[in-house]
Amino acid sequence: MTSANIAPKLDLTFYDWPGRSQIKEDIIEHNWLLNFEYVDQKGNKTYRVVEPYKVHLREMHWYLFAYSLEREDYRTFKLTRILNIQKGGSFLSRADKECREVKQHNDQQNLVSVQLLLDVAVRDQFIERYGKNLVKKVSTRDYLATIELPENRFSFQFFSRIR
Repeated sequence: MTSANIAPKLDLTFYDWPGRSQIKEDIIEHNWLLNFEYVDQKGNKTYRVVEPYKVHLREMHWYLFAYSLEREDYRTFKLTRILNIQKGGSFLSRADKECREVKQHNDQQNLVSVQLLLDVAVRDQFIERYGKNLVKKVSTRDYLATIELPENRFSFQFFSRIR
């Protein structure tokens, strides 16, 4: 994960909670199709049948990267929004080439520059995510930050004080 020069100075702790190994075994290990209900952010439920490929942690949330048979495309599902999961038949993995093409496509998203006015209460959280060089003090309580975000509907959903 890191070069030998950085490793002694970087300490990451991942506890081996029982739920993690259960997720891996139940969802990924045996190439089972998964059938489940998925609840989106607005509370709408849909029924999904997917080929699961990877479980990953982003920030503090776990996600399932899978191929959706209905949508005929790769999708990412937040694990806490998956309900009534059941194993279906087995499937043959799609070619690694396909997965690499999807990742390459996702990496090539257009970025847009955004200026944010931050309250001092969220300054530290912002610095941990984007770095201190992007944050400039403008008053006792306010900081200005300029960042680049992918140009899609998900990038801006958590910002409530944009100027």
